[in-house]
Amino acid sequence: MKRVVAFLSVALCFGLIVPAAGSQVDVAEAEFTAGMLANEKGDPDLALQHLQRAVDLNPEMTKAHFAIGAIVDVWCGMDEERCRLAISAYRKVLDLDPSYPDGLKNIGWAIYAAQRPNVDEAEIYYRKALAADPKDPELICAVAAIDAQGSWHDLAIAKADLKLPMRKLLIPSSSCHEVRERNLARVEEGIALLMGALQIRKDSTELLGFLSWLYMDRAEIQCDNRQAYMADENAARKWDRLRKEVWKRKADTGPFQKCPPAPPPMPK
Repeated sequence: MKRVVAFLSVALCFGLIVPAAGSQVDVAEAEFTAGMLANEKGDPDLALQHLQRAVDLNPEMTKAHFAIGAIVDVWCGMDEERCRLAISAYRKVLDLDPSYPDGLKNIGWAIYAAQRPNVDEAEIYYRKALAADPKDPELICAVAAIDAQGSWHDLAIAKADLKLPMRKLLIPSSSCHEVRERNLARVEEGIALLMGALQIRKDSTELLGFLSWLYMDRAEIQCDNRQAYMADENAARKWDRLRKEVWKRKADTGPFQKCPPAPPPMPK
């Protein structure tokens, strides 16, 4: 018996005997639990160590990959290495389970934060997430935000090509109709999305801010239609005024975590 025990000890030390699959999964679960507890106690570094051991032991533990991404994506936009880790973790989640809750939303945010101003890949994930959950105000905000940023960026390029200051209107220029053709559908999609989202979260300064921005973008491309320009500019100022009122009343329903930041208030 002593020889058997001694043999087993040596064999385990040198990896000649592999623990049963069930026991390895159990250890992975224990590491996952320890990681979540460490994160709750405010120690993300220790949490990541436990979670990494969990996925090393069980590479198909989707919830552990997701937890790694969720812990480190708060650094996206500030820490490139940690953001890459978040994106990698979310890609693994979606490889294992394409419908994993919040997987598409979270990778959309992480990629947006890492790659802006090039947000094409982030937009793909955000739109997939919105198609799966069309009533999520945060996803509506995200797609509308990308619509707003895309149209504004195109307007800025057009003005730069014309050597036109940003404060000057594009309406009288020869390029106005080309810019309108490229951006009108995007702008109107964003406006429609935000109107729907405000039915769910009416006191959101972020939604109100993007709505104001999009109306201002549409005003810029109301080529040869001064009346339409004035109507959109007035709408932009109305929504911006409502945003300031919500902020003043401290009635904001709270910030979104996975929506790009809202624009600053319009100048008076």
